[in-house]
Amino acid sequence: MKPTTLLSMIPRGRAAFLAAGLTLLAFSASALTLTGVQSRKPHPSSGASFDLPIETRQALPDALSIESRAIGAAHTLVFQFDGTVTSAGNLSVIDDALALLPGGSAVASGNEVIVTLPAITDNRRITVTLDNINGTGLNASASLGFLVGDVNGSRTVNAADISAVKARSAQPASGANARFDVNASGTVGAADIAALKARSGLALAVPPVLVGATIGAGGGVINGPDGVQVVVPADAIASPVTFRVDRDDAGAPLLAGLNAASPVYAVTPHGQPFDASAVFSIPLSAAQIPAGATPVLLKAELGGAWRVMRNISTDPARLAADISGLSYFVIGTCSSVPTDFWTIGGVDCPANHELRLTMLDNDRAVQVLRGPNGVALPLWYVTDTPQTRDFIVDWFRPTSTRVDQVSVLGSRGGFSPNPASVTGGTFARRFTITIDPAQIPGANSANGRLLRVTAVAEYNSTAFRIGTGNVPVGFSFETDIPILVRYNGVLPTITAQPADIGVIVGQQAGFTVVASGANLTYQWSSRANANAAFATINGATSPTYTLPAAQLADHGAQFQVLVCSSPTACVPSNPATLSVLASASAPVFTLNPIDRSAVAGQTVSFSVIAGGQPNPQVKWQSAPAATTTFTDLPVQANCGPGTQSVYSSSVSASCTVPVSIGDNGKRYRAVATNVAAPGGVSSTFATLTVTATPVAPQITQQPAAQTTIVGGSATFSVAATGTSTLSYTWRFAGNPANLPSVSGGFALAAPGGTCSGMVTYSNGNTTLTLSNLSAACDGLALIVTVSNGISPGATSNPAALAVNAIPTATSGACLAGTIGWCYATPLPQANPLGGLVYRSGTFTAVGRGGTTLRTSDTGNTWQTSFEPGRANWTDVANPAPGLLVAAGWFSVFSTQNSGIFTSTDGGVTWTRRLDAGFPGTIAVSKLAFADALVGVAAGSLGIWRTDDGGQTWSSVSNAPSTAGVVSGFGGGVAWADATTVLIYGGQGTILRSTDAGLNWTDVSNPAITSTYYDMAFNSAGVGIAVGPSGQVARSSGGGDNWQEVITPMSDAGTAVAFADDLTVVVMGNLSQTMRSIDAGQTWNVGFIGGGSNEYRLRFTTPMTGLAVGAFGQIARTVDGGESWSVIGGGILDKRVTGMAVSPSGSVVLAGAIANAGLLLRSITSGATWVSTGTRYTAPSFASDQVAIAINPDGRIVRSTDAGQTWTVVYENLLGPQTLTNTTMITASIGLVVGDNGRILRTTDGGMNWNVTPSGIAGVIRAVRCLTSTLCLAGGGYSGLLRSTDAGASWSLLNPAGMAGVNSIARVSDTIAIVADGAGWQRTTDGGQTWTRVYTAVLGSQLGASFNGTGIGIAVGYDGILRSTDFGLSWVRQNLPISFDLYSATWLNATTVLAGGEGGAILRNLQAGAP
Repeated sequence: MKPTTLLSMIPRGRAAFLAAGLTLLAFSASALTLTGVQSRKPHPSSGASFDLPIETRQALPDALSIESRAIGAAHTLVFQFDGTVTSAGNLSVIDDALALLPGGSAVASGNEVIVTLPAITDNRRITVTLDNINGTGLNASASLGFLVGDVNGSRTVNAADISAVKARSAQPASGANARFDVNASGTVGAADIAALKARSGLALAVPPVLVGATIGAGGGVINGPDGVQVVVPADAIASPVTFRVDRDDAGAPLLAGLNAASPVYAVTPHGQPFDASAVFSIPLSAAQIPAGATPVLLKAELGGAWRVMRNISTDPARLAADISGLSYFVIGTCSSVPTDFWTIGGVDCPANHELRLTMLDNDRAVQVLRGPNGVALPLWYVTDTPQTRDFIVDWFRPTSTRVDQVSVLGSRGGFSPNPASVTGGTFARRFTITIDPAQIPGANSANGRLLRVTAVAEYNSTAFRIGTGNVPVGFSFETDIPILVRYNGVLPTITAQPADIGVIVGQQAGFTVVASGANLTYQWSSRANANAAFATINGATSPTYTLPAAQLADHGAQFQVLVCSSPTACVPSNPATLSVLASASAPVFTLNPIDRSAVAGQTVSFSVIAGGQPNPQVKWQSAPAATTTFTDLPVQANCGPGTQSVYSSSVSASCTVPVSIGDNGKRYRAVATNVAAPGGVSSTFATLTVTATPVAPQITQQPAAQTTIVGGSATFSVAATGTSTLSYTWRFAGNPANLPSVSGGFALAAPGGTCSGMVTYSNGNTTLTLSNLSAACDGLALIVTVSNGISPGATSNPAALAVNAIPTATSGACLAGTIGWCYATPLPQANPLGGLVYRSGTFTAVGRGGTTLRTSDTGNTWQTSFEPGRANWTDVANPAPGLLVAAGWFSVFSTQNSGIFTSTDGGVTWTRRLDAGFPGTIAVSKLAFADALVGVAAGSLGIWRTDDGGQTWSSVSNAPSTAGVVSGFGGGVAWADATTVLIYGGQGTILRSTDAGLNWTDVSNPAITSTYYDMAFNSAGVGIAVGPSGQVARSSGGGDNWQEVITPMSDAGTAVAFADDLTVVVMGNLSQTMRSIDAGQTWNVGFIGGGSNEYRLRFTTPMTGLAVGAFGQIARTVDGGESWSVIGGGILDKRVTGMAVSPSGSVVLAGAIANAGLLLRSITSGATWVSTGTRYTAPSFASDQVAIAINPDGRIVRSTDAGQTWTVVYENLLGPQTLTNTTMITASIGLVVGDNGRILRTTDGGMNWNVTPSGIAGVIRAVRCLTSTLCLAGGGYSGLLRSTDAGASWSLLNPAGMAGVNSIARVSDTIAIVADGAGWQRTTDGGQTWTRVYTAVLGSQLGASFNGTGIGIAVGYDGILRSTDFGLSWVRQNLPISFDLYSATWLNATTVLAGGEGGAILRNLQAGAP
C-alpha cells in the first residue's frame, strides 16, 4: 500500500472542541493564565449586571453552556486572567458554519477582557476568540449557545424550566438567580413564566439548514434523510453550488461482502471539491453492528472502490469524517482485532493509524479547536503584520506496515508561499509558513480572510480488507488548521499635500493629493474659513476634487482630504486655501535665485520672491550643466511651493538640495503660476559650482603572503579608497626598483641571485600575478604604493613570497617495491579499503589488490604493502599483538583461492590458513574475534570457527545457510560479548550464537528485509545494525531482538561504530554521516566532504576515530564523529580521463570527470598535482603557454598561461551540448568532438571555432592526428572517421569487428591503435585497414599512449598493458590495481603517467616497466 498525499498539520480526531462549553487555549511563553469566562447581562430594574459562568455540563452530548436570558446587544463576555491584561488582542465571533459575525469589541480592564458581543439572534451557537493577548501570542476561546428560557441548560425549553422559574417567583434578580430572570427585568416573576410557556418545546437549533439549496463562500449545513448531515465551512467553496443528500446506491461500487450496516447515501454533485475540509456525519446505533465487529465509514472512490474514512466523532452515536469532496457514503463493518494487513486475504480494521497536524507557538504545540458541529475553528490569527509559525505533520502507523512515500505539499487555502515539497520514507516533517496579511486577497474585508493548512494521507484501494467478503478498501486521513487573516492596513503616506490655489470668479478650482499605500480611499471635506468646522463633501472620493465655478463668497475657504488604507487607518491632509479674486495679473519675480558654490557632501539653498494676483504657486526645476532642459524637482518640504498667506502681496519660496560632485554646473530656477499665467513664468537660473574634497589614499585590504614552487605563480591583491584616480606601483621590499608597470618579464637582483619571472596585471593594477618564478625569488616580499597626487600616498604592509624547490619524486605508495608504478595522487593509494582494525596504538586497514595500510599516528603517515598474490582483502582482525588475520578472495587473473590468511609482519607477507573456494569467488569474507584465540568467520559457503588465534579453522556443522547473507562488502560478524556473536547481512538476516559460535539461532526481524552492511555493540550489549536509505535496527539485549529506528538519513549506512557507550556514529555511502548520543535511540545527520563509500569505522578514544572506504579514502574525526576531514585516498566521482603535456614537457594537465569536470596541473613532471579550481577536462596544448580544454556541457576554454587561468572562447548558443575530447594538431589548428556527430575546428590557436560536418549523428568520443593532416575520430558504434586535410572534411570507415571507439592512440605517422569494447585494433596504413592485436579479458579498453620509440602503455578494465613492438603485441602487468584506468600519456621516453577512477594518477620512470 502506498500513502500518497500529505499536506500540513494537528489531529482532528483528538481535537475536542473541549467536550465542554468552555474552550480555553493559552499557548505562550507568558505566565498569564485564563481562570474563567462569564456571560454578563444588565438587569435594568435592579441597576446591576449579573454574570453566568460558562461551565462544563457533562450531561450534554456536546457539553455546551447555555445563555438563557433576553437576547440583545447588551450581552458581554468577561474573560478573567490571573494577571494584568494590557492588550485585549484581536476579537473574532464565529457561528457554527465558521461565518464571521461583524461588530463587537474587546477592551482590557485590569485582570479582565470585556467583550461586547454583536447583536446575537436567539437560538444560535457562537464561538468567541481572542488572539495575541498582551501581544505575546496568547489565545483564549469560549463557546456557548443562546436559547431564551432554557434556564437549566438542557438545550430545550420545557416544563422543568417553568417549574424552576416558578420556584423563584417574586425574587429580586441577584447573582444566584440571574439565570431565571429570563426577560432581564430585575425580578423573577409572572412575565418570565409567561415567556417560558409561550416558548415551551423550543429546542436549541442546529446551524441553518440548506436542503437542495445553494451554499456559497459563507458555508452552511446540508441535512439529509435519517439524520445524515454535511457541514460546509466558510470559504470551502468560491462560487455557489447546489447540494443534495439522498438514499441512493445507483452508480455506487458493489456492496457484496461489505456487511453494510446502513443505506448508501449519495451526496451530490459527485466529485465537488472543497478548499477546506467539510464534515460528513451519519447516525449510528448499536443494533446496526454485529457482535465483535467494528463500524467504519466508507466513501466511494472514482475508480469504483470503497475507502475507509477516519472517524473524528467523539459521539458514539455518530460516525463522522473530514472530506475534501463529495461521493457515496455507507457504514461498513470489519474485525475489531487488527491484523497485519499485508497478509493476503486478511481481515483488518485500520487501527493504530494517526495523522497529526500540529502548530507550534514559541515551540509549544497548540491543539486544534472544533465547533459543536465538528468543524475546525481558527487556531492562528494573523493581523496586519507578517507572522511566521512552524508546523509539524506526523503520521503514525503500526510497525508492520510499510511506507513508500510521504509528501508535504502545502495548503489548499491558496495563500503563498506554500511549503516546499518533501518526499521520503520518514514520518515527521517540520516546516515553516509565513503569512503577510497585506498580500492576502480579502484580508482587508470587515471579517478578514479564512485560510487553512491541510494534511491528507491516503492508502490505496487494496490496503485493507473488510466484511465477510474480504472486500479490498482504501483508507484516508485528513485534518486541517484554519487561519484567520485580517489586514487593517498601515497608515497611508501623503507624499504631496493639496496646494493653495487662486482663481478668478467663475473659474474651476482643483485640489489634488498624492499618497502611497495599499487599497487607498479618499474623502474630501471643506469649511468656510480657518476657524470653521470641516463638513464632508458628498461624492468627493477621488484623489482630486474640483469646485466647478468659484465665487467671491468662496474666498478664504479651505479644503482637506482624508486618505484611508482601511476604515481604521486614515491620515488627513493639510488644509488647502482657495483665493477667489475679481481679476488677475501674471506673476512677477522680484527676487531671482543667485549662483552658489559648495563642496561635495554639503547642501545649498536657492530663494525667490514672486508677486501676482492672485498669489502664485511656485515650483523648482533643474537642468544639467550647460543646457536649458529643465525638469521639475520632487515636491518636498524643503523644495516645494511657497506657503505664505493668501492675503499677502507676494510669495517667498526656497529650495535646499544635497550636493554631489556630479551636480557641478547644474542650473536651478523657479516657475510661478496663477490663473493669469497657467503656463507659468520662469525666474532666471542660477548655476551651482561643486568642488570635491581631496581624500588621501587609504589601503582597506592588505596583500597576503603567497607560497609557490620554482616555475610556479603567485597572485597578490590590494584594495584602497581615495578621491581622484588611484595608481598602484608594485616592488619588492628593500629594492628601490619598481616592477614593470605593464605585463611582461622582469629580472631583479636578490640576495640569492637574480629573481626573474613574468608580471601580469589585472583589475586596474590592483592585482599582480608573478609567474615562472626563479628560486632566487624565495624569501622576498611584495609591497605596493597607492597614490592620487596627495602626498605621500599609502604603502602596504610587506607580503612574503615563498618559492619552494620542485619535488623530485612522489610520496605515494609504489605497487612493486620502491620503483615501477607509484601513486602521484591520491596519497597514499586508491584501492578500495574494506577492513579496519585498531590495537595498541596502531590502525591497520586492508582492501582490494592485496592492500595493507598501517598507521601509528592516527593517519598522519602510513606504511603501505601489497600482497604478491593480489588478494582482495574484505576484512581484518588483530586478535593478538603482532598477529593479523584477514579474509580475502582472488581475481580472475590469479590461480589462488579464497580463504583466511595470517600475517606476523604487519601485512607484508601472508600465510593461508583456510582454503575456502575458487579464484574469483567470495567464499569467506568476514571475520571477528572475541579474544586472542576464539574467532568466527562467515561467507557465502558457510560459517567457520577457530579457537587457536586463526591458525586452524573448522566449519560449523548444522549451521544455518549464509548463502546471499554475507558477501564481499555486505554483512559481517560482530561480537556482543565474550560468548555472544552475530552474523548479519542480506535479506535482513541476523543469526545469533550464545556459545561462541558453536550453535546458531535466527533472530531476524521479519519486517526488515533489506541488507545489513555493518553492526556494532557497546559494553552494555546495545547493538546497532545499519543498511540502505538510513535504515537502523537496534537491539538492547545483546542482539536477541531487533527493532527498526526511524532516522533522518537518506544515504545507505555502510559503517557503524560506538565512540563510547552512548555515542554511536554511522557513515553513509555518499556524503552523509549520522550520530546519536543516546545509544542509537535518536539521530542527527552530518556531512563529510569528498563523499565516498566508507566501509569500516573504528574509534581509539571517544573523540578520535578513522573511517576507510572506496578508492582508498581515509577520513578522520577528532570530535566524536560530529565532523570529519578526508586525509587520504581518492574521490568517489572523479575519473582522470585525459592528460596533456606541454611541448617542452614543463607542464602537465589532467582532466578529471567530476560532476562538471575538474582540471589538475603539475609542474613537477607529474610527481605532484594541484587543482586549478576550474571544472574543465580533456586538455590539449598548442604551445608551451597556449592550451585548450572543454566543459562537458558544451563550452570550450583557452589558456595563455599554461593552464593557470582560462577564458571561455566557445559556447553553443542553442543550449548545452556534450563535448568529449580535444586535440591540437599544430599551434594553430585544433579539433573538438562531442555528441550528435559534432566536430568543431579552429585555425587560430583556439580563439575561434567553427562546426565541421562529420556525416554521422552518434557520439564521437575520440580524436587524434597521426600527422599534421591525417586525423582519425570515432565513438560509440557510429564507425570510424578519417580526414586527410587536418579535419576540414571527413570520410566514414567501417572496420570489420570494431566494437565502437573508446580512444585512439598515435604510434607513428602511419600506425595507430583504437580501443573498443573488445580490446585493441591496429592500423599500419593510416587507418584504411585494421587488425585486432589484443582481446580484453574483463571488458573495454579505454586509453593508450606511445613514447616514440615503439613502447606503449594501454589502460582499461584489464589494468595496465605494455607493448615494446609498436603495439603489435601486449603483455598485461599483474599489478595490485582494483580500479579502472582511463588514460595514459608520456612525458618523455622513460616517464609515463596513467590516470583513472578516484582521481588516481600513477607515475612510472622506467618506461612503463612494472
